[in-house]
Amino acid sequence: GAMKAGNHELADEIMKSIMSAAARNLSNEEVINYETGAGNDAHRQLWSVAGHMAAFYRVLFGMTYELDGIHFAPYVPDWMVGPFELSNYTYRDANLTIKVSGQGDQVASLKVNGEEMGADYVLPADASGDYTIEIVVEDSGDHDSVNLKPENLVICPEPPEMQLEDGVLTWTPDESYTYKLWTGTEYIDVTGKDSYEIPQDVYGSYSLVAVDEDGIAGELSEPIIWNPEGTYLTYEA
Repeated sequence: GAMKAGNHELADEIMKSIMSAAARNLSNEEVINYETGAGNDAHRQLWSVAGHMAAFYRVLFGMTYELDGIHFAPYVPDWMVGPFELSNYTYRDANLTIKVSGQGDQVASLKVNGEEMGADYVLPADASGDYTIEIVVEDSGDHDSVNLKPENLVICPEPPEMQLEDGVLTWTPDESYTYKLWTGTEYIDVTGKDSYEIPQDVYGSYSLVAVDEDGIAGELSEPIIWNPEGTYLTYEA
């Protein structure tokens, strides 16, 4: 999205974040603690792996897949020193070797199998055989800004924990927060309380949300499902 909008500085920050988290945790985590950088949930998440791969395929090597084929617009941040090479990359009936050198966001040269093709070159969708694509990038001087002011940092409240016993939800409140209980259909204000008696004859999916003094809400707590008799729906597969 950052690349499509042309904000290379934002793409740069996201790449740093992805690589730092993967190096720190030796894995692609689903959830990262913003303050510590430590992963705290679900190792080897495929969408996190896909995001990391996109940092290389779509940003560093600049590949965008369109109906007419692959367009190339690499971006190499100044903290990444090449040249970089992607080999044995299969695209339909073609086998690609892509080499990117230089630093910046503008294509200065693009050669295909040794022949200069220019920045507008598109690898055709019906291409077949072996292709070596050599791209040299340079800095266009066109830089966007990224809003990373420390005063904009917001840390959300930790998700609360709830238990259900004998039809009563209970939790341990933090006096510095207000609380909302999601029933599956609506939010109920439960500030100042530490329990909630649920209707015994109504289906509900209950989650608790903590809200700080600035109105910043945390994540929903792990849902607790209440399925009273008569609310199950069974269908033949």
